[in-house]
Amino acid sequence: MRKRWVVPLTLVASFAVSGLAWAEGRYRTIEAMFGTVTFDINGEAARDERESIIYEGRVYVPIRSVSEMLGADVAWEPASQTVALDFKNFDYGSVLTRSNRSVYQYIAMENKKIVQSLTEHVRTGDTAGMRDDLVAWAELETIATKIGDAEMADYFAKLISSTEVLRSGWEGKQFDNYLIAWALFESSAEALLKHLNGKLG
Repeated sequence: MRKRWVVPLTLVASFAVSGLAWAEGRYRTIEAMFGTVTFDINGEAARDERESIIYEGRVYVPIRSVSEMLGADVAWEPASQTVALDFKNFDYGSVLTRSNRSVYQYIAMENKKIVQSLTEHVRTGDTAGMRDDLVAWAELETIATKIGDAEMADYFAKLISSTEVLRSGWEGKQFDNYLIAWALFESSAEALLKHLNGKLG
């Protein structure tokens, strides 16, 4: 059994030319708009120079173009009026790489938000807010584990540990522990940022 991939597509189109198109089989004339489409596949832009059609609020794209962008071999079987898509030589690694890039972009944005949030909570002594930051980092650690990035998951584990010591140190007025935890936090946050920058290139 071959794998089937469902890839989110964002269409960015500019349709400026109107014309007539007809659908073989039904033999009816329709009024439609023609134009080229840019596909955003997991963060990677791919422009299709073949014209697509917008008709009654829907965009119709050439199946060969889309399928070939996703790595399929495409063939037309006239006897059975069938379009055959063959993914046996499909480069799954390239799709996973594009998909993972989108995940890393999400993680980078969320991590930035958490760092900003924690900085404010530390400044105001909001230990309840620090707990929320811990939960948010735990979610990112889970994502890192799921995509198989053990190094990044370890950075998040260190951030979680150091943040918990920061929180408890603040609550217990144990300032020596607080300073040690802050130093660990800064080094882990810096290492994580370097790791993310490397993944995002």
